[in-house]
Amino acid sequence: MGRSKIKLKNPKNLNEKIIDLFSSESIQRFSRMAFLFFIMVPLACSGTHKESKNHSKMEKYRSIAAAKYQGNVQYLFNESRSQVICLQSSKPTGLKPHPELDFFIYDISEESTLFEDSLINAKVSWINNSQVQVEFIPEIISEDGELSKLGYIYDVNMMQKLPIEPQK
Repeated sequence: MGRSKIKLKNPKNLNEKIIDLFSSESIQRFSRMAFLFFIMVPLACSGTHKESKNHSKMEKYRSIAAAKYQGNVQYLFNESRSQVICLQSSKPTGLKPHPELDFFIYDISEESTLFEDSLINAKVSWINNSQVQVEFIPEIISEDGELSKLGYIYDVNMMQKLPIEPQK
């Protein structure tokens, strides 16, 4: 078998192109591109993994709330956004004039339900980063002018119900 020969039109141009390919300027361009590809791309991808893990933790409480309440759910976060109250309140009707309130407190980082309650004619809110106030409506005003709030405070750190202190 015979070998086929490739004839180049201008062999001097080929030598110049080969020399140009290995010049310091070309090597610097290549090293910059290699840096961007091999260093920056893995860094960008590692952040995406953490974000998707946090995103899945955030979505877990939503799926639990949707399964429990199957309706319009509200989410109230504490100051640090580490815990959330998932609640559903029914609208008053002729048959049920007092709205029903169902809620649970969910710890996002631990992925666990801390507390759950179901009440009639009440409201719930965060009063600080670790305490939830549950008030029954109506509040009672005593003869001496004290406003007696009926309900309790739930402390998520102590995992305990505390009484609401009367206000003057």
